[in-house]
Amino acid sequence: RIPALGIDLYNSVTYVSYHLDHLSLPFNSFKDFWFGGYSLILDIPQLPFYLMMPFASFYGNVVGVQMYALASFFLLIVFCYLLFYQLSKNIGLSILLSTLVLLSANMYGALIWAGSIPYFSSQLFFPLGLLSGVLYIKNPSRQYLSLLVLVNAVGVLIHPLGMLAFLIPAL
Repeated sequence: RIPALGIDLYNSVTYVSYHLDHLSLPFNSFKDFWFGGYSLILDIPQLPFYLMMPFASFYGNVVGVQMYALASFFLLIVFCYLLFYQLSKNIGLSILLSTLVLLSANMYGALIWAGSIPYFSSQLFFPLGLLSGVLYIKNPSRQYLSLLVLVNAVGVLIHPLGMLAFLIPAL
């Protein structure tokens, strides 16, 4: 067998393995690996590791984390398509632009080399957040505003960097 590439893949697998063995919330978990010796709440992000747990329990730890990354990549492409369609109302253009995102070297580099998987999985919240913002601008209602706030909140819990650096300034 060829070992999986990327440092952050093993980082994610270690955290997911810890959560599978010691299921608790970050505020009452103690990091007892990598010479940590401190509360797990100091490590952000934590939500992606909880979301990886069903994949890891079904497929195994390493493959489960990789399947989670593929699922988030699929959702990114779906939300890109929905955003492009909402903006253009043109199915062909939306498929073309989504395909260009799908074929982007930066996407495959992060996915194949298992770059920061929590950060990689937070990318799907950019088109989803923009889509909810566009829906709110087109029809200002409490429902679309709530969706926008919810998407941003979950995105920050997945990985705050992407939301604070890209999505919130874009809105």
